[in-house]
Amino acid sequence: MIKDINKKLAQEVRNTLDGDTWYASNFLAVIRDVTARTAVQKLIGFPNSIAEIVYHMTQWKKFCIKKTEGDASFDIVLHSEEDWKRFDSLEDKEWEKIKSDYAKATIDLSHSIRLLPDERLEDKVPGRGYSYFHLLIGVIEHETAHTTQISYLKKLQNNS
Repeated sequence: MIKDINKKLAQEVRNTLDGDTWYASNFLAVIRDVTARTAVQKLIGFPNSIAEIVYHMTQWKKFCIKKTEGDASFDIVLHSEEDWKRFDSLEDKEWEKIKSDYAKATIDLSHSIRLLPDERLEDKVPGRGYSYFHLLIGVIEHETAHTTQISYLKKLQNNS
């Protein structure tokens, strides 16, 4: 196994927020000019608004934090309100809180990963049938996919 893989994974998670990413711009660069009005807007053919996607991303980071802490009972039911909260309207203050919660969850997850010893990366996640390594690679892929999706939605909104 690569030495200090936990620290490398922690840095990759942190990079999704505000670091150097190979796939596109990081989250803060993508979200910088998104207003509350834009964040809540839904486009035809897209089931989720930007605000809903950011909330969803935050929830799964919280899931990862709980699991790296060894919490077997914590869970998020797929497609539930806890997974995909709906926003029909959004005030600026609410949008700022959604973004702030996302940033905090990212930093907290990065810290939690740093504390997870390398030798535990192949252990099974409590309550799941996969390893911590699989979970952490998955959350990085999840961030990449949704940040790219947000970038695309922004472009579509600007052209409509």
